[in-house]
Amino acid sequence: KKRKNSAASAASQQHPSVDPAKKKLLAEIKAMYLKADAAVKTLRARADNGLTVDPAMLAQATQTRKQTRTMLETVRKNIEQEFQARDAAAAAKKTARPR
Repeated sequence: KKRKNSAASAASQQHPSVDPAKKKLLAEIKAMYLKADAAVKTLRARADNGLTVDPAMLAQATQTRKQTRTMLETVRKNIEQEFQARDAAAAAKKTARPR
């Protein structure tokens, strides 16, 4: 199953001014998640093909994938909330201007 990155993608397209530090953090966490996901898939494929897989290793890989996915979602939500707050402030500023 591939998850689409729609909220983050939409945020990046609508708001090109993502804080570089947050952008870097997001990329690093995504890389960790992809590695953990690949490890889980590899271990499950080995097990499915009848090869011996250490259950503790599979459990650890699965837990790591879950934790990194949670971190990734948290950072994405944080970025989106900042954009929403920025947009709300900009809208409030526009409506408050005398004409």
